[in-house]
Amino acid sequence: MFITASCPTCMQQANEGGQAPVPIEVPITTEPASQVTCPRGHVSFVAVQDAPYALLYERALQRLSRGLARDAILDAYTAFEMFLVHVVVRARYDREPGASPTQLMSELSDALKTSDRCLAGALVAASIACGGPPPKVPGRLQEMRNRAIHRGEHPSIKEAEEACFTIERLVREFEGCLSKTPRVNAGAYALRWHFEAFKKYRDAMDSADVPFSFASCSCVLDPARAAKPPESAQKRLEAYRSGQRPRAW
Repeated sequence: MFITASCPTCMQQANEGGQAPVPIEVPITTEPASQVTCPRGHVSFVAVQDAPYALLYERALQRLSRGLARDAILDAYTAFEMFLVHVVVRARYDREPGASPTQLMSELSDALKTSDRCLAGALVAASIACGGPPPKVPGRLQEMRNRAIHRGEHPSIKEAEEACFTIERLVREFEGCLSKTPRVNAGAYALRWHFEAFKKYRDAMDSADVPFSFASCSCVLDPARAAKPPESAQKRLEAYRSGQRPRAW
């Protein structure tokens, strides 16, 4: 699965009167940056600004659009588990002046080292943040994922759709709970986390003198999408089924 972007070197040459830039394909992974080579041989780093869990969920929708129901469920549920870690870390970040997302994640690594701990921690954090009951996570979600990964079962397309749409709803509900606590830091959690996670890549690029660019494919679950209403998973799935591909901007 790929995101279509543009080569920064080709773009610079085009601005100087050279050939038009050629598209490059950036693989959808859980890494915040990827090293790619364009068809003309230019090496560059592309920092994809969508959260890793959002990218993985996007890949789930792409796989579902191709009829790969089992792979879609595995990607979607893994993305949900990755998101739950951020629920706990953000709950602290929003309350602690000068906090660092990566530092908090390191401090909480032992407490969040299993999926059950992540879910329990996220439910408690969400409840404290909103002062009410947390989202209700259906047990069938984990059961479906476990049957797929441990027994090799292949769910139906309808079951996979239901799982993906349920995960989308849960992410929105968790975010809604967290948003009820005013944050004490000027920068939003998602942007701060990505800046810190990308730093090691930026240091490597500076030492290697490799050009870089930033891109986003406006993932359905992108946490930094506040500038415009998010597209629903159902509409994005319909777009993928019609043959559209995500293009970075």
